[in-house]
Amino acid sequence: RAIALSVQSLTWEKMKFLLFEVATKRLRSSSDFRDYTTQVLRACEQNKEFSVSECEIIEGHFENVGLKKSAPVAREEAFFDNFCKLISQRCESLDNDPSVKLMCSKCGHL
Repeated sequence: RAIALSVQSLTWEKMKFLLFEVATKRLRSSSDFRDYTTQVLRACEQNKEFSVSECEIIEGHFENVGLKKSAPVAREEAFFDNFCKLISQRCESLDNDPSVKLMCSKCGHL
């Protein structure tokens, strides 16, 4: 329901790339609705095509259906940021290692 309301507010053309990114790059097999909410809102915040007010509209629609963004876990985010900085050096060479390519793409280096 929150996505339907967001599409009505912001248009399908605006939302489709954001939703595709979340569905293909940000969710795990164990993700639930709360994780989905968090990932949609984070993707919105990180996407230059969306203004702060547009992200707030989406967040409001999630809140209206009882879903709120998870509070960031600072330690987990700091670990991921440090990991991405370290792996960026290997991303340059890639070594034809599929696991390195996967991590590079998760960190935004591909």
